[in-house]
Amino acid sequence: MNGLATAVAAHTSTVLIAFNNQQTPPNIIEVGNETDNGFLWPIGQIYTNKGINWDDYTTITKTAITAARAASPHAAIMIHYAGVATSGSFYNELLQRCVQFNIAGLSYYPWWHGASFTITESQLNALAISITQDLMIVETSYPFTLSFNDDTNNTIGLPLEVAPSYAANAAGQRNFMPTLHTVLKNLPNQRGRGYCYWAPDWGAHIPSQTSFTQSSS
Repeated sequence: MNGLATAVAAHTSTVLIAFNNQQTPPNIIEVGNETDNGFLWPIGQIYTNKGINWDDYTTITKTAITAARAASPHAAIMIHYAGVATSGSFYNELLQRCVQFNIAGLSYYPWWHGASFTITESQLNALAISITQDLMIVETSYPFTLSFNDDTNNTIGLPLEVAPSYAANAAGQRNFMPTLHTVLKNLPNQRGRGYCYWAPDWGAHIPSQTSFTQSSS
């Protein structure tokens, strides 16, 4: 465990110093990606067949945060959770263990995390009230088609997977994003930090055109 924590601290410092040296210091540093079940398994795994272990995960996370703050003292620290509904209990576990972070980063895809904006908005409001950190949707997207027009699978492909009132077409996609924007903008205490559109290439494209997922011969 100590060796892993030391390695994480060294890696974090090395990466951030390199960013600083090329004059591109980060504004936000995310420690791990979708860490619902920890990271750097098996040591940093939270839920295992042997039981629940928050301590090793939070120890590694704290070590990374300390190194990040030393190298980039002006950057905000983000902890990323996939989903909204159960995020409150996750962040409360971190806060109980004195993990110091600035932003609760969330993934929100309607087909995995709840298709109802009404319910999701209520869950985000509850989270914004229960913690003092800002909230940011760091992964989200919406399909403009359910057709499979290229040589890779889409994220989703069934009508029942899309959100009510938001069709899988250009208009539905265009309406989905402003709605999410408004939900975040209206969070209590101005906790909504923003959102990031994730993986726009995970969708079909015009068959006659070359894309990142379809190289020409």
